[in-house]
This record gives sequence, structure tokens and C-alpha cells, in this order.
Amino acid sequence: MLSNRTLRLNEIITRPDMAHILHHAPDVLYLLRFAALQVDARDRWQLYEILKSLAALRVGRQAAHPALRTSACYDAVRDAIDALLPSETDSEQEQSA
Repeated sequence: MLSNRTLRLNEIITRPDMAHILHHAPDVLYLLRFAALQVDARDRWQLYEILKSLAALRVGRQAAHPALRTSACYDAVRDAIDALLPSETDSEQEQSA
């Protein structure tokens, strides 16, 4: 059975904006997968800040590819990371399963 966050990851990476990002910066998928695989919500904000910093090197002003140097690309990846990291609710559901 797939977890809610795995299903969420699949939904996110098939969106047109994320497909565009992943086409030009496929390593962003590693950041998203890493976020989706986390199970402990206690480190959520620390992981969020780390992943957001790593994403900033791939999308947004610092992106290597000019098509990704937009705030929309940065916001899409940042929002995806936020949606994929575990919340306290996710952690409680996984512990009771």
C-alpha cells in the first residue's frame, strides 16, 4: 500500500509546472523523494530549511538553467517540499498503522 505522501509525490511530479522543472533539473526529484520518505515530524522544520536551501541552488535566482530562474519555479518546489514532509498527523497515522 502506498503512503499518502507517496501518492502526493506522484500527483506533484505529474503537474505541468513540476514536469517543466524536472525536465531541466531532474535532480530536484531527489529532494522531493527525500522529503516524501521522511517519517518523523519532529525534524520537519530543520529538514524543510535544508531542502529549501538545496532547492534554491536548482530553481529560482541561482538556477543553472535560465528557464528555472523564476520565483514561480522556486515557489513550486518549495511548496512541494512543504507538502511532502511529514506533519504531526502523518507521523501519528504511520505509527498507529
